Amino acid sequence: MDIKYYKKVLLPITVTEGKYCFGNGRCCDHFSNEGGFLRCNFDIEHDDGTGLKYNKKGMVFKPEFCKNLKEIS
Repeated sequence: MDIKYYKKVLLPITVTEGKYCFGNGRCCDHFSNEGGFLRCNFDIEHDDGTGLKYNKKGMVFKPEFCKNLKEIS
């Protein structure tokens, strides 16, 4: 008998428009800087190996993976 412990689901998520997780008057619902560590609660910020970082203006660029997500129609 094959016992399954997990299942894969597909849920719609909403992210900010544009190229920032945080900045220009917007903050993605999944962005967190708790404890001073920038992160995406979906754990997608490390896909390019750099992680999330503030720029000189205090804004946080989205990771490439998130920028490439397509809007549903």
